[in-house]
This record gives sequence, structure tokens and C-alpha cells, in this order.
Amino acid sequence: MTQEIYNSLLKIAQQFPNEIAIISEESSITYKCLVEESCKCSKYLIGKGVKKNSKVGVMVSGDIQDIVNIFGTIIAGGVFVPMDIDIPKKMFNQINQECDLITILNLKRDFSQINMQDVFRQNQASKSLEYRDDTSLSYIMYTSGTTGKPKGVKITDRNLNTFWKGMEAFLDISPLETNILAITPLTFDISLIETILSVSKGAKCIMVKYRDKINPYKISRIIKKHHINVVQFTPTYLKYLSHFLRNDFSFLKQVNKIFVGGEVVDKEVIEILMKSTKARIFNCYGPTETTIWATIKEIKNCNCISLGWPLKGYNVRLDYKERENDIGEIVISGQAVSSGYLSELQEVNPNFKKNSEGVWEYYTGDIGRYQENELYYCWRKDRQVKVNGFRVEPGEVEALIKKHFNINECIIIMFSRTNRDILICIYIGEIFLNRAQVTKILSNYVSSNIIPMYFVRVSEIPMTKHNKIDMNRLRELAKREMEVIKNQK
Repeated sequence: MTQEIYNSLLKIAQQFPNEIAIISEESSITYKCLVEESCKCSKYLIGKGVKKNSKVGVMVSGDIQDIVNIFGTIIAGGVFVPMDIDIPKKMFNQINQECDLITILNLKRDFSQINMQDVFRQNQASKSLEYRDDTSLSYIMYTSGTTGKPKGVKITDRNLNTFWKGMEAFLDISPLETNILAITPLTFDISLIETILSVSKGAKCIMVKYRDKINPYKISRIIKKHHINVVQFTPTYLKYLSHFLRNDFSFLKQVNKIFVGGEVVDKEVIEILMKSTKARIFNCYGPTETTIWATIKEIKNCNCISLGWPLKGYNVRLDYKERENDIGEIVISGQAVSSGYLSELQEVNPNFKKNSEGVWEYYTGDIGRYQENELYYCWRKDRQVKVNGFRVEPGEVEALIKKHFNINECIIIMFSRTNRDILICIYIGEIFLNRAQVTKILSNYVSSNIIPMYFVRVSEIPMTKHNKIDMNRLRELAKREMEVIKNQK
């Protein structure tokens, strides 16, 4: 697939050499220059000994050079391993050791001394790409590590090719007409849709720095200024924009496609979105282990937001073995599914299995159900907890609280004390909640034993750099609240 990406980019560069391919802050690069700089980068990497399946660390910060370095790694035949420029030392050491990185590319790397005539004369790009096949690794994407140690997911050319063939029809990129917002950090795999995959098909990519991403007013100006017509947001980021812009999504009027995914889609925000734009809105679902997105659904009715159907090349089923009734664990299979994590043997990881046809399956840990042949998300398997002997699905309780108390967002955290387990609800809303008033309503639906003991009202839910809910910071917030309560007694 990476060979196809390069060939596609080369074709676009030959057709529209002087057209802008990528914009970042006040700088930009044409398709011709992008190919030339990427080829220079590849020559540098080949000189460093990069070949098939050689791992190259790419330090990313939301700059054009990030894309040059990724394309350069692809052309050299290597495997790109994106790392945030502010990556903690411990995580960097882990990645460096597990991947055995040959070299690390960053913004300071200068390829200006490399002669393009030498690059084309030696035809190194074509030679390097010839060694690639479907089993060649394209990239290694590390998970965030919010539920434990970060893991490096191995994605091959076959995995990426399967995904892109399934997703391309929904993006429907028109060269020189599609302007896509690149707001997702390159350490999150969905960013590849916004950058290398779209650019290789002739879309213009407008990259956003992290400091700008957290400024909703600047984001709205960027979208209007650059006539962006395709965006991709996580539900948490959409709620963040909605909160600070007071539900004003008018800056999205020119947008014709909005892809939402990475978390559970919020019905209320989608309703507001639909009133502000005529864009087609898609709900996307899929873990990193199955290559970006695996299912997709165009949202036309806010009361019926499903995960939809698998992309072409994917298969989805429910594993009912450990569940009752009509719900089960979502299992994804197909040529897009990774064979596992870099530092683990497949035999010791129960989430990756080969089915009877020899095709990889991934057990997602997400609980779902089918209704009228469409897949619906229920909750995370690993969020199920036992509180004082009672089984609790936090997602069910959160949904009830939001529904009956007009709460914008709420997350339930459990803390185990010496003699009992305590649930704390962290929420955004106009009113102050207490256990007495919540119990009065919710006891009609669930046991009072699984209703949160304490309620903490906040102005916003913390986000990770990947625009998802930051569970680690929420746990710290709940822990501090517990200390305050303890000191008051």
C-alpha cells in the first residue's frame, strides 16, 4: 500500500506540480516540493541503512516537516514510528528499545544539501519500494497507555491497503477541491486520513498546531479562512467546541463531510451540529488494532446513532460466550486486522486470534448489540466494575444521569477504600447534584447501591492530546475530591 501511496502522490505532483499540498501556520508546500523533499529524506535514510521493516522514529509537532519525514520513510522502504515531540522520557526509552530505531527524524533535520539530480539519477525511490510487499510493515502506532503500558500496534501494507480501499469511497476526494483539516496528532492513527492518505489523492491538508487546537475561536477562523470542507473530530472535541462556542457551529456551514469517532457519539451535540450545517455526518468506529476505522454509519436520525456496517474488507461479529441476552463482545476480522503488538507473541495475547479461515480476529473489549441488522455500542468490557458486591456498568448509570438531570457530560469513577467501594460522578451541568436527589429518580431504574456516592461539578472534562477523555486526569481529580471529603470528617 505504501508504494501505492507514493505512486499516487507522484501522479498528483506531475498533474499539479505548483498547487499547494499542505498548509501549516504561515508556511506551505506544493506537491512538487513535497515529493522532492520526501525523496531527499529517503536518500538520507537509505544512507543510514534503512531498508524493508527498518524502524524510523518520527518526532511530530503538527508541522509540514512531519509529513515530509513520513513520506520519506515510506519511500525508503522503512516503517515510521510517530512520537510526540514532548514524549515522556520513559515512553521514549520504551519505544526506542522495542523498535530498535535506526534513526530519529525531527524538525531540525535538514536535507537541503542533498542533490535532487543524484536522487533521480540513482532512482533510489523506485528501488527501495520494489522490496516492499503486503507483509511489509507500514507503521507502528503506540496506544496511549491509559489502561496500562503503551503497546506498539504493527500495521502492514496489506492492513493499510484494506482500510483505504474501504474508506476511500466515503471521503470521495476531488483533487484541488477537497480541503481537509488535519487537527489530530500524528500519534493517533486517524490522523493518517487527514494527512498522507488524503494528500496522496490530491486533497489540500491544513495542519493545526496543538496550541491552536485548544483555541476554539482560532479553529473556527482557520476552517473559514481555508474553505475547509472535510473535518474529522472526536466526540469529546466536538463537545469542547460546543461548550466554548456556546453551541454555535455556524463556522462549519461550508463543510460537506464530518467524520466523528474514537468515542461514543453524543446525541445532543449531533443535534446541534445538524442545525448548523447541511454536511453529511458519519459515525466511525474501530480500534487502532484493526487499522483506523472498521465500521461507518451516516447519521440521519439523532435518535438512532449506530456503528453501522463494516467497511469493505472487514467483518464484524459479536462473541456471546460471556454475555447474556442479545449483547456480546465486538470481534473484528479481515485483512485490515493487525497480527498483534510489537513486543508480544500472539500466542500470549488473547485479544488476537486466527479464525478457522486463518484470518486474524481482534477482540475489541467493546460490548455491543445488533438491532435491525445494525451494530450498536453498549459499553467497555473493562469498565465493568463490582461495587460492594454489585456488578456495575458505569455507562448505563451515566446515561440515566444525563437523561434525567439534563447533564451535558458525566463520567463515573470508582475508588476502593479499606471497608467499601465508592463511586464518584464527575459532571458538566447547570445544576448542582447530590446523592439524595439523584437516588430519588434513579432508584426507579437501578439499585441504590450502584448510584454514585459523591458528585463533582466541573467546567470542562479534561482531554488528551488525541482529543479523547483523559481518564488519568479524571482519576486524579476524583482522588483529590476523596481527600477533601476525608479531611472534612
